[in-house]
Amino acid sequence: MSWIIEESGFDKERIAISGNKFMTGNGYMGYRGTLDEFTFSELTATIPAGLYDKVGDKWREPINAPNGLSTTMVCDGVSLSVLELEPLEHEQELDIRHGVHRRRTVYPAPGGGSVAFESERFCSMQRLHLLVNRVTITCSQDCELTITTGIDGGIWDINGPHLERTEGKMQDGVQGETLILTGWTHELNIPVSVSHSLDCRFGEQRTIESGDFLGKEIRLQAEVGKSYTFYKYVSVFTGLDEAVDTIMAGLEDSQEAAASGYEALYAEHADCWERKWQETDVRIEGDDEAQLALRYSLYQLHIIAQDIRRSCRSLRGACQDRYTKALFSGIQRCSCSRSSCILSQTSLVI
Repeated sequence: MSWIIEESGFDKERIAISGNKFMTGNGYMGYRGTLDEFTFSELTATIPAGLYDKVGDKWREPINAPNGLSTTMVCDGVSLSVLELEPLEHEQELDIRHGVHRRRTVYPAPGGGSVAFESERFCSMQRLHLLVNRVTITCSQDCELTITTGIDGGIWDINGPHLERTEGKMQDGVQGETLILTGWTHELNIPVSVSHSLDCRFGEQRTIESGDFLGKEIRLQAEVGKSYTFYKYVSVFTGLDEAVDTIMAGLEDSQEAAASGYEALYAEHADCWERKWQETDVRIEGDDEAQLALRYSLYQLHIIAQDIRRSCRSLRGACQDRYTKALFSGIQRCSCSRSSCILSQTSLVI
């Protein structure tokens, strides 16, 4: 039985809807279901739980942290982005069983070939401050690739700006250089730090700091049929956390994640989700559509509330379109109408 929410093809008119539909989270933070190359114009958002800010007479709202999962790509001088170039293929999906977002896009390349861009990411359910991302690029012809990946400090706000200033920092560690972008909230001067550790073992690399962006540029001569994979370990800490120093906490967390590696992090994350479903799954026999809809509704509840044993803070709306009513709109549309669908601490069969 499917646990996958998926769409094929790209439609600019559905950017906001897809951001809501494919969102991930772990209770501490939520990440909208946007694509790697998107910016604040396409409503990218990383929302930590419980941190609000008010600017002037506007209403108080959750703050949006810098985007540590930004990645763009240029092939032989041509930008490969769904916003600029019609893809040959495009699929986006959300695995609600394990809280994993995936996208695969195939672009036409100069010279008649193609470039496939695949990205998989999750908000770790085991390490609540951690975002993990794997990117794989495969070319059907020899070409020159320029990949830019890092932290985008250009932030989408409705009633901001909520981070009045940002400061970038590069810090060496056992797992290589970690990039850290920190901002402070307008109202209470609370720090928000995003740390970025990159595991990339190909190409010529250099650190770049330009405007609101802090990251790495990777240049390589890609070979036909060869896949190139890199990993991003991104940590988010705020002044509301127990850590005294958000910068050092982020550095240690992302470095530790890089040392653990993608597969180990994925395994522990998936195990957390399996335990959640063992306790809360509701099974509907004979109606696959209703089954997926109900599990999708349960998934939304899981990603906005932490385990009560860990914290009483809730994400309240995660990264939904307008923070408030959007959270439950999907549940109202999708949930099963049967009055016997009652949740308990054990799985139910309907």
